[in-house]
Amino acid sequence: MVLDLFTKPTDSITFTDIELFFNAQIGENIRIDYKKDFPNDLGKYISEFANTYGGIILIGIEANKTTNIPTKMEGVDLINGLEEKIISISHANIYPPITPEVRICPFKSNQNLTTNDKAVILIRVEESYDAPHMYMTSSQNESI
Repeated sequence: MVLDLFTKPTDSITFTDIELFFNAQIGENIRIDYKKDFPNDLGKYISEFANTYGGIILIGIEANKTTNIPTKMEGVDLINGLEEKIISISHANIYPPITPEVRICPFKSNQNLTTNDKAVILIRVEESYDAPHMYMTSSQNESI
């Protein structure tokens, strides 16, 4: 089912699940946010979801700025430590800290490749009972 990204155990979400969600063409809304690349203020988006109804952030998917419908799924470079970096950003830049669920979904950008080189990153944030959460800018660069 398309909305499995909200309910399926994070560790069992696959790139196929991400593709199905992308193909459903669900626009950005109060519970879904698409980011082509890592935003410098990722903690802000995580805290906003925790302070409201929760939601998912999909990094590596671009949305049309007018319609908010996803248009491209190019992914981000698949490097070691992506999940740890996201958790670190959440703990360092949000008070009280939030630990979102993170799933790295790797894929091949070209069928001729022998290994995965790209990934779409799912960040699932639950509505927080500890809200409000404050996003704090810091000297730490959040970019990945």
